[in-house]
Amino acid sequence: MTVKVINFELLYIDGKQSAETLAEKNYQIIEKEMSESNADHIIGLMLLDGFLYKDNETFYKTMHMVQSYASKIGVKKVTLLSGMCEKFEKLKQNGIYFDIEFFDFMQWMTAQSYAERQENVTWNHSDKFLFLGGIPSRKNRINLLYKFYKQGLLANAEWSFFSPWTDDDKEWCRNSLYNISNREYTKFLDYCDKGIDILYSDAKDYSKLNGRELKQQRMYDKQWLRDPGFIDPLIYNRTCFSVISEGNAYYPATDFNFLTEKTWRAVINCHPFIIAGYPEQVQYAQSRGLKTFNEYFLIKDYHLIENEDERLDAVVKNTAYFLDTYEQFAESIQADITHNYNLFKELTLSSKNQISKYSINDQDNYFYKKGFGHLVTIADQN
Repeated sequence: MTVKVINFELLYIDGKQSAETLAEKNYQIIEKEMSESNADHIIGLMLLDGFLYKDNETFYKTMHMVQSYASKIGVKKVTLLSGMCEKFEKLKQNGIYFDIEFFDFMQWMTAQSYAERQENVTWNHSDKFLFLGGIPSRKNRINLLYKFYKQGLLANAEWSFFSPWTDDDKEWCRNSLYNISNREYTKFLDYCDKGIDILYSDAKDYSKLNGRELKQQRMYDKQWLRDPGFIDPLIYNRTCFSVISEGNAYYPATDFNFLTEKTWRAVINCHPFIIAGYPEQVQYAQSRGLKTFNEYFLIKDYHLIENEDERLDAVVKNTAYFLDTYEQFAESIQADITHNYNLFKELTLSSKNQISKYSINDQDNYFYKKGFGHLVTIADQN
């Protein structure tokens, strides 16, 4: 059976197009590539969001069109290669009979970033934790950082935080810390605004721009977007513990069983960690075989606390407790770190074997590249 990889990702963006127009353009590109492939088996890539936002009529309509066209041109099988939320059970319910295969793109992307940059990685027994931020308008970013700030824990931290820079983020962040004065808020932002390098700050607008603006500013040529999985290992080597503000999702997403490069970076850099994210993300990490270090925390079931504000309070308490006590459990923690590191290597090898059935050209075009810019097609508006 002849196999051809085609990018199905619904990320063909430009200007102010509607979701329906974007889906139409997306289908046009998919149809053209299918018609030129002469393949019996199509691998449809959905690596960035997977099924995270796909439970909607626009997606189902597009897949019905793909299914009909595949049958028309003699394609015997279509497999959707999902990078997130792979336990998606609604295809057949909506009359779409594609196979689903999981490919952990975020783990793989991180592995590609560190493939030639890892030498003698060890766990450093320091007195500092690492907290890497990004877009500030998340409770597990600005609110969590403020909790660390108020407890005086940033004296024992390396962190990055970018003060809100768009009007929407400014409004969201101020409203999220509504219970402090303007003076206290400004003082907090002034103290906490810092980066660990200049790479992210140079590219941080990428999530705020439409397709035309991304093109005009050559955003995917920025160094950070060429390799977003990479953080200098020296930053991890200066700290002993990672607080991970795992990825957010928005309506209509309802499945939060996923991890991003934020967690996988800690694993490959031999860091114990705590996940500050959705409760499901800790459970999902455990289901993937990762040790999540809960047994070394004061509040071991912190991730099951439903109220997000209270859950973040527990993250702060657990971080302080870990810094104070981890030397007592250093041998066991090291064993868990080694387990996670070895698991990372096993997953990388498994993914390598998984894509080995594709042509060398498809492997090079879609998998053996750092970052994700190559997966984003920006269609013209007309």
